[in-house]
Amino acid sequence: QTETTSGPETNVVVDDDNNYDGKTQLSFNSTDSDSTNITSVPSVQTTVAQRMAHIKSTCEKNGNPNFSGFNMFTFPELNLTWIPVYKASSTTWKRFFIDICVTGDPGGNKYSFQRIYDRWLAPKGMLKGGAAAGGKKRRWRKEKEGSTRFATIRHPISRLVSHYRKMLVSPSDQSGFRDAWIKPTIIHAHGGVKDKVLQAKYTTELDKWLQGKDVKGSPGNPYLKLPTFPQMVDWIFYAKGKRDKKWNNDHWKANSIRTDICQNDLDIVVKLEEGEKELPYLLEWLGLTEYTDQLISNHANSLQNGKSIEDDDRTYVGQLTRDQQEKLNNLYKFDYDVFGYRPIYVD
Repeated sequence: QTETTSGPETNVVVDDDNNYDGKTQLSFNSTDSDSTNITSVPSVQTTVAQRMAHIKSTCEKNGNPNFSGFNMFTFPELNLTWIPVYKASSTTWKRFFIDICVTGDPGGNKYSFQRIYDRWLAPKGMLKGGAAAGGKKRRWRKEKEGSTRFATIRHPISRLVSHYRKMLVSPSDQSGFRDAWIKPTIIHAHGGVKDKVLQAKYTTELDKWLQGKDVKGSPGNPYLKLPTFPQMVDWIFYAKGKRDKKWNNDHWKANSIRTDICQNDLDIVVKLEEGEKELPYLLEWLGLTEYTDQLISNHANSLQNGKSIEDDDRTYVGQLTRDQQEKLNNLYKFDYDVFGYRPIYVD
C-alpha cells in the first residue's frame, strides 16, 4: 500500500515503511503559470526523498522528541525558512542571505551578521501557539505561509573536528571562544595548582596569551599551550557531567538538536558531504537557480571541507582512546539514527 504525503512544496509517494518509490517527480506546487519542475538527476532526487521519509519515520518511532530548538531564520522575500547548522556552511548561507535581502547584491561586500539576526531570526517569542508537541508543525509569525524549510547538515564529528582545527589556525576564534571552552579545557587538562598565588599568576598569563598578547610566561606554566583534540573531548564530557552548559557548544551540538528535526518539519535536508550533487538540487527546490554559480563558488571551501571525513577527521578520531571514541559516538547516536550517518571508529 502507498500513501501520498504532502508538504508546502512537494507530493511524495511512500510505502508503508516510509520508503520513497523512486518514481514520483518532485515539483513546486505553485499556482503560478511559471511553476518550475525540479529536473535534477533522479538519483539525487531519490536520495533526498528517502532521507526525508526516513527522518519522519525515525522521529515518529522515537515519539517526536522535542529539543526546544528555536533557530529559524525566515525570509519572506524568498519564501523560505532556514535553520543554520554551524560548521555546515552556515556562514556561507548567512552571507548570501544578507547580500540578497539587505544589499540586493549576491557576492557583494556589504553585509552585517547582526542585521540578519535582528531582522530575520524567528526566536521562541515569535512562535505561534506555544511549543510544538506530538509532531505538530511549529508556525512563526514572520514566516510566510507555504515557505520551504531547509537545513544543510554535516557529520557531527566532522563539525567538531572542523571547529577544533579552526581554533588552531584562527586567532580571532581563539579569542572569541576563549571563555566558552579553550580556557577551561586547558586548565582541566593540566589540573589545578596548589599554590593559589601561582595559580592566579598562571591564569592571568593564560588570559593574556589567548588574547594574542606577548607573554613571557612564568617558568613551568603548563597553561601556555593550546589544547589537544583528546583534551577537548575530555573537557566536553567532564563539563557535561558537571552540568556546565558550556559543554554543549552550537559548533558541535548534534544536527538533530540544532535543527530540532522532529519538531520543525523541514521540507528538505541536504548533506554537506554530498554538496556537489545535492546543492544544485537544493537551489532548484528553493527557486534560487539564478544564483547557482555564485552559491556553488561560495560553497567551494565548505564542500571541500565536507569531504574531510575520510582524511583529517579519522586522523583526529584516531588520537582518541577507545573509551573516548565510544562516548563521542554515543553522544551523536540520534544523529546517526535519523540522518543515516555512521559512527567513526579508528583502531
